[in-house]
Amino acid sequence: DYIVQFEEDRIQPGVWHNHSRYPGSVNSAVLSLSPYVNYQFRVIAVNDVGSSVPSLPSERYQTNGARPEINPTGVQGAGTQKNNMEITWTPLNATQAYGPNLRYIVRWRRRDPRGSWYNKTVRGARHVVWNTPIYVPYEIKVQAENDFGRAPEPDTYIGYSGEDYPKAAPTDVRIRVLNSTAIALTWTRVHLDTIQGQLKEYRAYFWRDSSLLKNLWVSRKRQFVSFPGDRNRGTVSRLFPYSNYKLEMVVTNGRGDGPRSETKEFPTPEGVPSSPRYLRIRQPNLEIINLEWDHPEHPNGIITGYTLRYQPCTSSPPGLPCLPSAVNGTRVGRTVVEHLSPNQTRFTLQRSDPISRYRFMLRARTQVGEGELLVEESPALLDEVEETSPETSPETTPETSPTISPTISPTISPTISPTTSPTTTPTTTDTTTTTTTTTTAAASTAASTSAAAERAPAATTRHELAANGSSIWDIRAMANSNWANITWSHNFSAGTDFVVKYITSNKTERSIPVKAQGPSSVQLADLTPGMMYKLWVFPIWSHPSEHSYITFTTSSAYTKNQVDIATQGWFIGLMCAIALLVLILLIVCFIKRSRGGKYPVRDNKDEHLNPEDKNVEDGSFDYSDEDNKPLPNSQTSLDGTIKQQESDDSLVDYGEGGEGQFNEDGSFIGQYTVKKDKEETEGNESSEATSPVNAIYSLA
Repeated sequence: DYIVQFEEDRIQPGVWHNHSRYPGSVNSAVLSLSPYVNYQFRVIAVNDVGSSVPSLPSERYQTNGARPEINPTGVQGAGTQKNNMEITWTPLNATQAYGPNLRYIVRWRRRDPRGSWYNKTVRGARHVVWNTPIYVPYEIKVQAENDFGRAPEPDTYIGYSGEDYPKAAPTDVRIRVLNSTAIALTWTRVHLDTIQGQLKEYRAYFWRDSSLLKNLWVSRKRQFVSFPGDRNRGTVSRLFPYSNYKLEMVVTNGRGDGPRSETKEFPTPEGVPSSPRYLRIRQPNLEIINLEWDHPEHPNGIITGYTLRYQPCTSSPPGLPCLPSAVNGTRVGRTVVEHLSPNQTRFTLQRSDPISRYRFMLRARTQVGEGELLVEESPALLDEVEETSPETSPETTPETSPTISPTISPTISPTISPTTSPTTTPTTTDTTTTTTTTTTAAASTAASTSAAAERAPAATTRHELAANGSSIWDIRAMANSNWANITWSHNFSAGTDFVVKYITSNKTERSIPVKAQGPSSVQLADLTPGMMYKLWVFPIWSHPSEHSYITFTTSSAYTKNQVDIATQGWFIGLMCAIALLVLILLIVCFIKRSRGGKYPVRDNKDEHLNPEDKNVEDGSFDYSDEDNKPLPNSQTSLDGTIKQQESDDSLVDYGEGGEGQFNEDGSFIGQYTVKKDKEETEGNESSEATSPVNAIYSLA
């Protein structure tokens, strides 16, 4: 086949459109063209494989103009504000214009035979009429026109001006309680003149104001129920029993809600409660089973008690659900019913034998009746598993790995048997409510795993999930501060997808799908440091059991709240004080070392003499050693007089004999000696040294 394409250069230049299709046996055709179009053509060959490269375009061909033959379609009139009306339509394309200067003549008038027409010529595809009454119908016409003339007379369309909010509210609202969760409503409809627009629906806004139970918090979130059309009755359902509600009615148009009716209050009667929040099963030994549960999240009335039903069952192979079946050999015993008080949340069952499992069914009761059912089954005993393990392959009944985290299973105590066969000890942890097994391997790995447990807390458990004996076991959680690696073992068929579900202690829940793969593992990211998590692993087609979870805790991490001592003010001040003290000590030591030497005599002689010194008058100098100079006010006698130094008693004491020698100015020229203590003088009179002053003057 051949496809003829055309392109025009006025409205969409460069865009090729399919014009017509012809069989492959022809090589020419007569085309039907539109007026006032500058055409260009090309041809494409097509077969079963595909299309060819387009031919070279032809020369352009300009057709003559004519008046339009059709008018715009899709004419609408609607208000965007309460005092206007926007008229829109679908414009003509390039091949429908038929001539230059395409324009549109818009006409409108109120829907009244006596009304006058208004018109406006525009070139676009919309026109807005202002200052219109609120929600009034209009007759609208849109006609095409070019330089060659007008199109035929257009059709008439109906449009409406803008809406405003309704002015009236429903009245005489009446409520009739149907049951604990539903009510019937009736009301008087508003007059159509007060709607100020197109009536869409009536709405009933209601909210739970309080519960008839004391100290029970309720959400006061507003909800609404819609009743479309012009009607005067309806039903409100999905209410909470035993609560106080408030209700208001409104009418709605295209602009929004009108005023609200008078607020009505009504209570709902008691209903049946929801199921208890949880039911935990613990088996501290082979003789008793401890049950613990919490009150229902929605009591829906005054709780009058709890009804507990339980029945023993045995299955072969073990671990199957406690349901009577001739196929898997499950046998169910007689059902026992216990009626418990409303405040009781614990129950202890004395086991009839150490082999049977139990199926527990718990309901809360009000005066209306029993509530939703909560069903849990006690986990399979380890003795039962070990007895059947030699008869089954390791693939169907794998051994349970020992728990290595003391934080996850604080009650596990390994029992080591002197015989070659491993001895197992069934225990039930306080946090996971699952049965774990500790073998003799725990004795050899206890020392190596204790350090690993502190670094990355781990958890493990085993539970049966499928009636065909398939199960998941050895669930381990190796956690860091903000991530955890989860691994597990299973004997499900290849290609089975799993779901890892975990909940924080703040009740935040997340689920991660895990595609079928060789090693069953997944990494949980963006965890909170120091947070405890509950974790389930189950096939994607199954649902987790309440008692099949494990718990693990992420380690604490360094946070900005921890104080860095190097940035504390007191530490910086202490370091500065120590440095200042060390500097002062160094300065003092340097000064003492500098002052410890002896001054030369010439330097002392050249020093400026103190005018107050009494030795200046007679020209004498005291060159006694600083070490032998007495301290002021020292060596006082008993009668209070100061003992003068022997060097000051007489000039005769200086020199080797007799009288001292003086020069012309009266200065002392005699030999300068350091006078020793009298006791030393008597002992060694030859110890006097030659005065350096005499030595100097003798050289002169």
